[in-house]
Amino acid sequence: MAEGISKRFFVRSIAGGLFLGYAAMLCAFINFATFDDTPALILAILGALFYLYGGICSLVLIYKMWASVQDGDARTTPGRAVGLLFIPLLNLWWLFHSIAGFPKDYNDYLSRHNLELPRLEPHLFVALSALLVCPSGITATLTRAVEGTVHISQGLFISLPIAIIISILSYRICDAINCLAGRPTAEGGPDLHDISGHFRERE
Repeated sequence: MAEGISKRFFVRSIAGGLFLGYAAMLCAFINFATFDDTPALILAILGALFYLYGGICSLVLIYKMWASVQDGDARTTPGRAVGLLFIPLLNLWWLFHSIAGFPKDYNDYLSRHNLELPRLEPHLFVALSALLVCPSGITATLTRAVEGTVHISQGLFISLPIAIIISILSYRICDAINCLAGRPTAEGGPDLHDISGHFRERE
């Protein structure tokens, strides 16, 4: 059975981690520009920790979103969806399956089980995957901050839309998972319980 998740926890953790990380990195670059290295290094480390927390929560959400559609026909398992993201080079291709491919699998799941629930639009999922494979994304931002680059890197600008899109998608993914909460994800057909109020937030 698919389990509901706390939208408040995931949205606040992911958005908070990414935006606080971005703010700390921006402040670190400003301090580097004024040649005040010690506060800049502290801010860069703090920003990296915020990014790390937001990233870990994002990976947990990816695991849970794929777990919600496991009926034997999903393109991947939750463990594979997350695990292959850690393999260099392969992860650049896998992003388009693990993230961009989820709306299709989710919508196909709804169709297979005749569930009259809102479908997921793929556009933001594809946009996020494309931004994440950009070589001057978050990783470049963190690296350049630690190395003491004094100019605002291209990676810092790309990190902001990435944080915005991830925050929006985390909200939508939580709703999508909670729509399926209490419904079978193995053979046996869909649960026929009333679906009214399926968008109520799970605390």
